[in-house]
Amino acid sequence: LEQAWIRFLWHQFHDDLTGTSIPQAYPFSWNDEIISLRQFAGVLTNAAGAVARALDTRGEGVSLVVFNPLAFAREDVVAARVRFPGRAPHAVRVYAPDGQEVPSQINASSASEVELLFLARVPSVGFAVFDVRPAEEPCSLSTGLAITKSTLENGRYRVRVDQNGDVAGIHDKALGRELLSGPVRLELLHNTPDYWSEWEIRHEDVTAEPYAYVDGPAKVEVTERGPVRVTIELKRKAEGSTFVQRLRLAAGDAGNRLEFDTVIDWRTPRTLLKTAFPLTAANETATYDLGFGVIERPNNTEKKYEVPAQQWADVTAADGSFGVSVLNDCKYGWDKPDDHIIRLTLIHVPNDVEKDMGWHRMIYALAGHQGDWRSGRIVKGATRLNQPLAVFQTAAHPGPLGKRFSILDVESDQIAVRAMKLAEKTDEIVVRLQEAHGSAVRGVRVGSAGLITAAREVNGVEEHLRNVEIHDGRLSADFAPYQPRTFALTLAPPEHSLSLPSARPVKLLFDLDVVSYDHNKADGDFDGAGHTLPAELLPSRILHGDIPFAIGPTTEGEENAVACRGQTVDLPAGDFNRLYVLAAAADGRATGTFTLGDESTELSVHGFTGWVGQADSLVGEDGRTLDAHTMAPGFIHRDEIAWVGTHRHNGATGRNEPYVFCYLFRYGLDAPPGADTVTLPDNDRIRVLAMTVADNPNDETVPVGALHDQIDPAYVRPSGGLFIDPVTVTLATDIPGAEIVYTVDGREPLESSPRYIGPFELAETATVAARVWHEGRLEDFVSRARFTLTEPREAEDPTDLVPGLKYHYYEGEWEKLPQYDTLTPAQSGAVESFELSPRARDDHYGFYFTGFVRVPHDGVYTFSTSSDDGSSLSIGDLEVVNNDGLHGQRERFGRVALSAGLHPIHVSFFERGGSDALEVYYEGPGIEKALIPAAALYRQDGIISP
Repeated sequence: LEQAWIRFLWHQFHDDLTGTSIPQAYPFSWNDEIISLRQFAGVLTNAAGAVARALDTRGEGVSLVVFNPLAFAREDVVAARVRFPGRAPHAVRVYAPDGQEVPSQINASSASEVELLFLARVPSVGFAVFDVRPAEEPCSLSTGLAITKSTLENGRYRVRVDQNGDVAGIHDKALGRELLSGPVRLELLHNTPDYWSEWEIRHEDVTAEPYAYVDGPAKVEVTERGPVRVTIELKRKAEGSTFVQRLRLAAGDAGNRLEFDTVIDWRTPRTLLKTAFPLTAANETATYDLGFGVIERPNNTEKKYEVPAQQWADVTAADGSFGVSVLNDCKYGWDKPDDHIIRLTLIHVPNDVEKDMGWHRMIYALAGHQGDWRSGRIVKGATRLNQPLAVFQTAAHPGPLGKRFSILDVESDQIAVRAMKLAEKTDEIVVRLQEAHGSAVRGVRVGSAGLITAAREVNGVEEHLRNVEIHDGRLSADFAPYQPRTFALTLAPPEHSLSLPSARPVKLLFDLDVVSYDHNKADGDFDGAGHTLPAELLPSRILHGDIPFAIGPTTEGEENAVACRGQTVDLPAGDFNRLYVLAAAADGRATGTFTLGDESTELSVHGFTGWVGQADSLVGEDGRTLDAHTMAPGFIHRDEIAWVGTHRHNGATGRNEPYVFCYLFRYGLDAPPGADTVTLPDNDRIRVLAMTVADNPNDETVPVGALHDQIDPAYVRPSGGLFIDPVTVTLATDIPGAEIVYTVDGREPLESSPRYIGPFELAETATVAARVWHEGRLEDFVSRARFTLTEPREAEDPTDLVPGLKYHYYEGEWEKLPQYDTLTPAQSGAVESFELSPRARDDHYGFYFTGFVRVPHDGVYTFSTSSDDGSSLSIGDLEVVNNDGLHGQRERFGRVALSAGLHPIHVSFFERGGSDALEVYYEGPGIEKALIPAAALYRQDGIISP
């Protein structure tokens, strides 16, 4: 947990977090954060499994344990994929811990699973057991939900959707008021910052009228209809981007907000996307959440118009009678054009920036309230949106904790629990509390599942401040407005205890050395290319989820891994229910079958190096910078990460390879009773470093709802681009047993679309769209690749050629490339290649280079410039690379189809101030990416004139 938290915190700084780093930084950021997400999920799953062992999970059907991470009781919607031992029933009913039925509905089903929604009431920082029973008829409880293609209704709201697909009205039944003064619209505004484009939003852009809206007609579908939740799905297109919004209303206390679950495939340059909420509540001031407090700000001014907020912003009517809050889960820029309107910024793509292109998902919501945001309990409402209930499927058994269990409770709506953790140096439990309403409160009582026997107040680094009195096993404390206070609690010995899982190592006959020390990196070979795990980072014992793995000897010359070739390995005698394998694959992902007794399990084993997760990326698998049309699709692999190394050894070069991460993964297999051997896969790309057998009842509890974002793409290879001859396209997915549906006309793949059965050929311009079909449902993520058939540019046959380039040198102060043909050069001459050495000063100058470049074969060529400041590259009259503007050294590229021979090349460059750089690259048939050499450049002999 500590390692995952530190890795996550690495990226909480001003460029990384805000998106203003260079594209090459983000594969590392995303990978680190996804490593942390996977580890957080593993810790939570193991902890839930331990608690579930002490709960009474008996029922008549499948037992689910629901966990509430928030420090107040709540009723919210649970989304679960419930697996049944046989064929999935056509209907189910769900029963709460008290035996009463709760609203439920099946949204989809496969052979053995149902995709289920149900309404769950769960105690503060606590667990509750629910029973999912097969039924003849689905739940018939009346909850007041209703839906058509243009209306949604629950006990709190009546929502109207207009023909454009916008929410045009929200009637709040509790308030007896309409909340909207106009439709909620997605606005597209020009985004034209002057200087630091990724940091800035111009007042002129924010105050201008939108240049476009996301309008209809929308493709409308009712996707959820039942007693738990109703949902309208709206699909629209605007300015090249695709927008899918799911408008959702739930039953019960979960229905106090209207949710906008929004998925965007963003392809629109130089644009600011905002969602505007025109409200009937009018006030020149709005309240913005700052996480540990709030701030009130007026309508936009010329100096303050795009402002930050965390999980919510609120407009309460000037008379204080009612208000509306906008809740959100991941967007932090806001503005307020007038007394009635508040806007949330969703996407920010300034000049020549493509990092935000691709796939986005966000959830925001509207909630009305009587009085101000305090009386509306908006702080709690926002945390509910941001931290959904977690659900786990578990085995049925008695337990001393019963069917409901709360770890912590606080007797005040004003107090938020900001952290709860084990103390760094003692066995105390540290709890950080904060007053969240901005008003003092006295005598707040805090209780725990175990009686509190002692307490002391500590500071942020857990240094002692003072002892605190305890009354009847509970802490009592006073709070000033917004005051945070941290307490270290001593708990009485628990009434019940659980044993840790029992485990024994499996003896392996190692036949491969995959580890090396820094002083001898050539000792070993993991992948046949001389790469090894760094022994100085690899511990002798890896503990993952209470399961220990004993690592083999790492001294020089010792073997420490097994290359799987179908060997049979003896298992220790005794009772155990699981076999755990610590493994990784040599080169990419590898699949193999492990056989325990009579049971065989196919595993897909992750490669020992590379990325475990990414968002849509401008950096390709080979590290090359891409453009928005050929972005590498995002993915999040689900393998359990047991160990991470932050560099790799290369025995062939004798070098450390920093930030080339390497991993070992934990895979668990059910062990049938009496199993005494395991047969390894017949795939020697799979390397096993350790195995452990265990009696581990924690593993009887598994997540059946998402614990973090999930992206399961279909990979399109190649990733699109220009082609002059027919191109063969392959599709792939990382999910074993999953299918891929696809189209070649750019339309969204549906269940009825063709199934991918093997590589196919494209002989004309096409857009391939691919999507994963798995366990009875389509994944949200759609991969797209644009293939453009083109004719290669004809080569030219100039006369009087000599090696080198012509150049014209200019002096001036610019922010963008000037039109050099309208200026008089300060100097002209010839150079061997793209050189800045003829310059007469270090700042405020520019060059225009012209000549011919020779390419050896017909084909598609990639040209790029890496410059500080701006540059551009043209072949003939076609601009191929635009790298203009003021910026540090960055690379931009473009592609062009060329016939073998000579082609005119023109490169423009300017430097304003600071560092300067210009590098010009090419690659193509027979040429790996390289600086264009002098041997490939020519100019016409004779007079050099502007």
